[in-house]
Amino acid sequence: MHIWKWSSLGTSVLILLMMFTSASADEVTTPVEETTEPKTEQKFGVASPEEDYIADEMQVPVPATQIDASCKRGVDFLIGYQNKDGSWGNATRTKGLNIYAPIPGAHHAFKMGTTALAISALIEMEPQFPECKEAIDLGESWLVEKLPYLRRADQTAIYNVWGHAYALQALARMHDRNADNPPMQEQIAELVAQQFDMLTRYESVDGGWGYYDFRYGTKRPSSSSISFVAATVLVAFHDVAQRGFEPPKKVQERAVAAILRQQKNDFSYLYGEYLKNSPVHPVNRPGGSLGRSQACNIALLYWGQTDITKDV
Repeated sequence: MHIWKWSSLGTSVLILLMMFTSASADEVTTPVEETTEPKTEQKFGVASPEEDYIADEMQVPVPATQIDASCKRGVDFLIGYQNKDGSWGNATRTKGLNIYAPIPGAHHAFKMGTTALAISALIEMEPQFPECKEAIDLGESWLVEKLPYLRRADQTAIYNVWGHAYALQALARMHDRNADNPPMQEQIAELVAQQFDMLTRYESVDGGWGYYDFRYGTKRPSSSSISFVAATVLVAFHDVAQRGFEPPKKVQERAVAAILRQQKNDFSYLYGEYLKNSPVHPVNRPGGSLGRSQACNIALLYWGQTDITKDV
């Protein structure tokens, strides 16, 4: 942080303000009549035209052909980088980053989450890009075989909650895709029920979910709820509920309550409940919440929170 630059700028601004105030005090000012026009109520998240700083060229709708071309590149990438066993992802290209990942469980969790996301994306693209079929079939087979064995890496790393959540989203789409396949429908139903059980087992003591437990390493995680993890699971719960699979009600209600405890007045969210006494910590400011704000908002909207409006 270049603090000296900000200090110099701040000093300059203060001097200019003092000069302006001094000069204005010596001038004879004409009283300005107060306007009687009613002020327009400012709604949250809606800037007035004069405060709308989005460049005009960024407000032009993207042509459908450009969107289709982008989707095609994404489909080609996923098909080209699928592992031979049908999964996606590996731990061989880390860019030199050191991420806490106890083996082998952490890698199992990341691979399950990555594969589930890829399956979901390709199923959504299959009607437009039928070349996805073989990759989806392989991915579904891998997920059905491996998902029942997904667990946390150890008492500290609970990355498996990502795998359970994203697997539920994939299973919801697999349920639609395999509507005429009764044996697969039965397998999907069993896997959905198992994910409900796993997410109940790994629920944080205060409700919701986190991905670390550096407190006590208890059977039921003693860590705080992390807002965006809870949001991810709640969205997954909604996806499967739309297909007739009802998630455990008390678990769902506790997750909603956990997110609400982390909600700020501007509808941004704390990173995790453990930071509730540091609301202006950089990670808890609106900018730090950008990636999780709408995830939390849509999760709350799905589960009945009426204060989440279109303006939000």
